[in-house]
Amino acid sequence: MKPAAALAAATLLIAVILFHRAEANPISRSCEGANCVVDLTRCEYGEVTDFFGRKVCAKGPGDDCNVYASCGIGMDCRNKKCSGCSVKTLECYFESFPMSEEE
Repeated sequence: MKPAAALAAATLLIAVILFHRAEANPISRSCEGANCVVDLTRCEYGEVTDFFGRKVCAKGPGDDCNVYASCGIGMDCRNKKCSGCSVKTLECYFESFPMSEEE
């Protein structure tokens, strides 16, 4: 394997490991699947089921969101931010869609 290809492969492997270790919710990565127990009493914006089928704390108004981090009830993910009003706290944040240059 050429040195440049080996360096690229090692960099990719490190990036995958770091991404896998990133924590977006207060759960231990040692628990796997639906049997994972999470203290959901600390969830200010309610609870949602994550991409892996585990119950986790929902994101709130203005929080970053994506397919792995879902917004609470009353909000949806727009431009990677939870937009709308939280049913639990009545806090609101509205993220508008970017305007095209034609508008």
